[in-house]
Amino acid sequence: PADPPAARARGPAGPARAGPTARGIAVAVEAGGASIGVEEEPLGAPEEMRWWSADAVRDVLLLESVDKEVLWSIANQSGGFITHELRAAAWPRLLDLDPLAHRPDPSECIRAHPDADLIECDVNRSLTHFTQSRKWRGPQRARRRTALRQLVVAVLCRNPDMHYYQGFHDVCSTVLLVCGGDDRLALAVVEAVARDCLRDCLRPNFHVLTGVLELLFPLLNQCDPRLYAFLRRSGVEPFFALPWVISWFSHSIDDLDEVARLFDVFLSSHPLFPLYLSAAVVMYRRREILACPCEFGPVHMACSALPSPLPLHALLSSAHGLFFSYPPPSLVRIHTRPLGPPTPALLLIPPHLSTATSPAEWAVRLRRRRDAGRQPTAKLRRAKWAAEGARRRVRGRESGREWGGWAVGVGLAAVAAGLAMTMGGEWWAELVV
Repeated sequence: PADPPAARARGPAGPARAGPTARGIAVAVEAGGASIGVEEEPLGAPEEMRWWSADAVRDVLLLESVDKEVLWSIANQSGGFITHELRAAAWPRLLDLDPLAHRPDPSECIRAHPDADLIECDVNRSLTHFTQSRKWRGPQRARRRTALRQLVVAVLCRNPDMHYYQGFHDVCSTVLLVCGGDDRLALAVVEAVARDCLRDCLRPNFHVLTGVLELLFPLLNQCDPRLYAFLRRSGVEPFFALPWVISWFSHSIDDLDEVARLFDVFLSSHPLFPLYLSAAVVMYRRREILACPCEFGPVHMACSALPSPLPLHALLSSAHGLFFSYPPPSLVRIHTRPLGPPTPALLLIPPHLSTATSPAEWAVRLRRRRDAGRQPTAKLRRAKWAAEGARRRVRGRESGREWGGWAVGVGLAAVAAGLAMTMGGEWWAELVV
């Protein structure tokens, strides 16, 4: 029989190692420790892993009512919601935003704010690290920065209990660019994200957030004791993952499409899921980290670096496996220090995810069905059929309107011709023609 994934990753001799394989990423630990083996799709996240095409996603979003599990399945597929246009329509539905509610313009919500100078400095340095924004000319970048400044200040002015931190403008810029310049929609989305997902980051200080970040090492200890011990000996703290968690990786990744793909997953996952993705990144770079001298500087630098090229789909699959194996309550029990008070909001399930099935559990279940060669669940098939039926009805109405307009035109032409023949005047016929 074939060796299990962990044995294949370990090789004939020597400790376990993680890295790109023919099938993607394999994470395993030494014999005798707790182990988790994750061997996933190819690094490129191929098109065949995308069960929902762009047209199918568009049809689903046209439905008046869509089950949340359907949106989760789309968000966790290869490529997520595929295009920014579809994301701008899907993200409000993921966040349960009322489409009929009044959405103010950010420029109408701006007042004097104590962090205005810091926001100004951060915005003036923003919108340059994305590859898609580097080609912008000066006036275009200036307009986008003005919109970004208004968006950040508007969110803080509308929510006085929220406090600005460096990195929040990166989240806002991603949402603003995905929404295609719709400032009102961007304000609604960012407010919901700040309220439900980034509450601990927007506190007066990072005291609560640093306590949550300490859960990263217990997670690594459960998955890879040797790597955990090496990090402890080097004196490195888990704060190297701080920029990833507070900006949802938007500060560290220069491809807007990849960042938006991550936002698809984060909006359909537990608020602590960015920490699990950080653990997946560290374990992916296991060989590079262990090859460093066991000193703070080199190890911290190796932990802070993202792999290039970024195997995004494989890392997300690994993070889902980690979440399913070690959910947040189990991490809190393993952690030796109490968290809070107050209770970290990152450990709570936000309202837009409060259903019977957790998003991560749903994603892992869907992945297992796919790996076993089974068809998607009946709920997903029904949703796809309903979307296709709605598309056919819309196309039928459009076709009927086209045929109706053609018939009216032919009728008017016939009446005009009859009048011309009845009147018998050449000038009238020329006028009709």
